[in-house]
Amino acid sequence: MGLLQNGNYKDAHYKKGDDSLDNRALAFTCAQVSITDTASRVGWFTNGRTHGTVQRLVRGEIAECHSQLESNPHDLGCVNKQVVKSCHMQEVWWHASSHAAASTAWDATKLSMFEAGVEVAEEGTPSTAGCYTRQPNGCAGKMHPTTAWTLDHWGMSNAGSGNSQSDCEGRKSGHDSWCGNTDSEWLFVAGDKWVECDALALRKVTSIGRL
Repeated sequence: MGLLQNGNYKDAHYKKGDDSLDNRALAFTCAQVSITDTASRVGWFTNGRTHGTVQRLVRGEIAECHSQLESNPHDLGCVNKQVVKSCHMQEVWWHASSHAAASTAWDATKLSMFEAGVEVAEEGTPSTAGCYTRQPNGCAGKMHPTTAWTLDHWGMSNAGSGNSQSDCEGRKSGHDSWCGNTDSEWLFVAGDKWVECDALALRKVTSIGRL
């Protein structure tokens, strides 16, 4: 273990008057994790439809330094490396009465999203809020077997299945009765989840966060 004293590297066990360690070769590695948060400009359309995207980049930064010359151990050469550990993004859509209102809402929304942190959907589950269903054995003459989660469009529009977990799960009995099969599965996603950055978003956020 080493430390810097008066601008010179010293061994942690260095004792005053002991200069035998001054010519010892040095090598050390430093690492840190940094987070870069970025957000797009708000997009507002004449019909009031509003859009924004946030990204969070987590990156590891590593520096390895070592003595280059035997005659001068304190002449250090260093190699720096940056590694992207993760990059996640989330798109947000809402309605606003004007561009000014959209901008004000976006400032508050993106801040709250960054403060809440990244919440990623479990593998194989949807990342968009809503009520989902799947029917492994299908419904004879009515629906093909489905193993992927499918948004319950009818239930969300006509039965409020997207309002809560109980409303979503409450769709099962009526659906199974219509289907003639009782193996339907239901999943409620309370809020939109973060997803991995696509290639374009990754390029943008890494260029913004580059040191």
